[in-house]
Amino acid sequence: MLNQNKIYTDLFEYVQAFAPTYHLTLQWDCNHRARTITVLEKRLLFFMSRVQREILGRNWYRYHIPFIGFGEINDKGEYHMHILIKDSSRSLLCWKRAFNKVTQHAKRTPVPKNPYLQEITPGTEWRVAKYTMKQLKPGSLGNAYANSAIISSEYLFSRKKRGSQWNGRIL
Repeated sequence: MLNQNKIYTDLFEYVQAFAPTYHLTLQWDCNHRARTITVLEKRLLFFMSRVQREILGRNWYRYHIPFIGFGEINDKGEYHMHILIKDSSRSLLCWKRAFNKVTQHAKRTPVPKNPYLQEITPGTEWRVAKYTMKQLKPGSLGNAYANSAIISSEYLFSRKKRGSQWNGRIL
């Protein structure tokens, strides 16, 4: 238990040092729910790469916008994501326009329904970090570390460079 508390504390401090500016919640509709971490990674890669291309243009992959995604599992065994985005140069309206454009143009591909984005105000960073990591807290859901996934933008967007042995999970 002491080791889990140390991991949780270190991760909490890392998220606070990351200093995110936006908190994004992604849930997929009933027909496209993610039941495995591999499917969750594919859905997140598809959606976030389209959004970043919309915001940054053609060469988005060279200078992508950093984020940390926390995949949580519900009672039915389906995943949803809480994503902390670090981007102080673009407005909330710019991000919402990109989400709308991607969800409108995606045909027959599973995109999240109603992505919820909110700006993190100064002084509430610890509250948002605590909320996104609620399943990782020791004693919350038994062995939550085995069921949760933490996916960063560096791992997600550089997987082609590492080949097929990439698994995408930090934990």
